[in-house]
Amino acid sequence: MDKNSKAIIYFLFLLISFSLNAQSHYIFDYKFLIKSNLSTIDKSQFLINSENPNYVMYQYHDKAAKIFDHENNEVIVLNHNTEFNRNIYKFISSQKFNPQNRFIADDIIIEEKGDHQYLIEWYQAIENRKTKIKLTVKLKPWDKDLIRFYFSDLDDGLNKRLVESLKEKLNGNYNFIIESYTINYGKGYRFSHSIENLEEIRLKIVL
Repeated sequence: MDKNSKAIIYFLFLLISFSLNAQSHYIFDYKFLIKSNLSTIDKSQFLINSENPNYVMYQYHDKAAKIFDHENNEVIVLNHNTEFNRNIYKFISSQKFNPQNRFIADDIIIEEKGDHQYLIEWYQAIENRKTKIKLTVKLKPWDKDLIRFYFSDLDDGLNKRLVESLKEKLNGNYNFIIESYTINYGKGYRFSHSIENLEEIRLKIVL
């Protein structure tokens, strides 16, 4: 084999390797069915990778699915169908977003209210004034750390702070799942979400 042929083969090898490495891989091992008092969320699904909290996927009623990749600051929109007991995802679009700390939380206070029940309170800047937010959380023991705020309208930075603050109360044992939670913004704005069903899955999406 001459030098030119070797060079071409080497170039093709590098090109194929780069293409494979450039693909985005998302692996999900748990799927939640969510019960909510919000009609747009009720009975929607929430998929996570239990080992990597930096991305999640929502599956909605209209066959739309969205992956929120907080590590790459990207939202990926997919079409989701089920054929012959197989999940089929088709790429529709993707969009970068700028992470913003929309919610500035001060003085996060956590109080244990009962067996695996906690009240989280903090002051949040809303419309140029501080409002006291109350978040009631009910945990359920699990065989690994699945503590996630599913379908939260809080930004990712505040979500992580709340999870970290909650874990400080758990004395090193993080093997729980948030079975249900209620967030009270005051003035009648109160939203409740709970897990109606939970199953282990093996789903890999390559884009």
